[in-house]
Amino acid sequence: QRDKTIETRNHILQSKYYTIFGEMPVQDEEYRHEPSPLRDSLMSRPLPLQLGAESEMDEFINQIIDRRSRLETVAGNYYRWSNKVAIKIIQILSKEYHLE
Repeated sequence: QRDKTIETRNHILQSKYYTIFGEMPVQDEEYRHEPSPLRDSLMSRPLPLQLGAESEMDEFINQIIDRRSRLETVAGNYYRWSNKVAIKIIQILSKEYHLE
């Protein structure tokens, strides 16, 4: 699934404009909600897509939605126990060290 998404992305984006996105700290934005100044400068103007990209945009978006759904399912099914243990550890440490 991941390879198909990458292949579709490669038909849509022009690498000379979009490779800089690979340097963005996406995890900081997603988990810490810290916007990257790099993103602001990149998004300040519309960047061109490859010719014919419009016809593949729906497929690409659907692949991303499907991938996210699958990853959430895997995380929910396979990491549920470890998430519960991590939450319990954090609660114990917070109580022990009076963290709020």
